[in-house]
Amino acid sequence: MNLDLVKELQKYEKERQDLINAVNQAQQRVNEIQTQLIRREGIIAWMKESLQEEAQKKVPIKKGNIKAQKEALMARAKKEVDKAQKTEKGEGKPAETGN
Repeated sequence: MNLDLVKELQKYEKERQDLINAVNQAQQRVNEIQTQLIRREGIIAWMKESLQEEAQKKVPIKKGNIKAQKEALMARAKKEVDKAQKTEKGEGKPAETGN
């Protein structure tokens, strides 16, 4: 009887340890993903800021055309952010075609 209880206890202890390991691995993956997101958000924020600074230097502001300039700047910033995200994912360079 005691031997059966010991075996059952060992079985439950192994299952418990397996669950603890699975939780630890999941938490490690969550931490890795959070780190990646923070890094990407930082890159995106830096790019937006640098694009805004660049646009302010290059585009003289005309009173009648502020809305169009803002839209053009936002479109350009979105394009640059999309480009950076694709590059980070490895999608940035198109495949070369042989003619």
